[in-house]
Amino acid sequence: MFESQGSRVRQSFFASTLAITSLIGAASCGESEKVNTSSSKSASTVTFQSGVNGYTSSDDGWIGSQNGGNGANDFTSNQGNVFVSSTGGYETETLIRFNNISIPSGTHVTSATLQLTFEDYYGGNILQGYYVKNAWSPPPAGIGWTNRDSTNLWNTAGAKGIGTDLVSGVSWQDTSWTGTGNVTKTYTLDTATVQGWLNNPSSNQGIILVNNQVSDKLLRVFTSEDTTAANHP
Repeated sequence: MFESQGSRVRQSFFASTLAITSLIGAASCGESEKVNTSSSKSASTVTFQSGVNGYTSSDDGWIGSQNGGNGANDFTSNQGNVFVSSTGGYETETLIRFNNISIPSGTHVTSATLQLTFEDYYGGNILQGYYVKNAWSPPPAGIGWTNRDSTNLWNTAGAKGIGTDLVSGVSWQDTSWTGTGNVTKTYTLDTATVQGWLNNPSSNQGIILVNNQVSDKLLRVFTSEDTTAANHP
């Protein structure tokens, strides 16, 4: 789920929802605490979740380094893998993007959140979330560990180039994993980045989830392919 204030957007990706709240008459993004919302200013929230209320425009899946070269991908399973294998010597990451999002005309983003549902039976994960900068295309384009579509490469394999593949200076980390099974998490997104997605839709390349600081700690995140709509991103 993805959500932002003033206009709220929720979207599901790997059992995720994007919610964006926007404010009519807000001075700038991310300044909801400085704006008097009584009188002429009012807030609204828009929510995007795959398969809910007619929204079906998300892309989600994982890419991995196994087998060398462009590695592997899976954008059809109900879960995305996020881990690094010490025995197999490979890593997987999950990409999530909410396409065709919008908020009411004349409003500005004051907050945004992303809700994801994970399967965690290991605990001890160190999950990193990054905003993707380089454009990418899901299958049938040849996306993988080295390729971001059928003809173009990631600047650094695995979409790891800070400032090239990934937006620099904004990311988040989550270390609160207990290994108890399915868990739903809500992450606060960078309001300026989300506002940029709305102002310039071509800049909306979503996020990528990375879990490579501790080996063999497998996280799975539910995708829009899951049969339970509540688990969708």
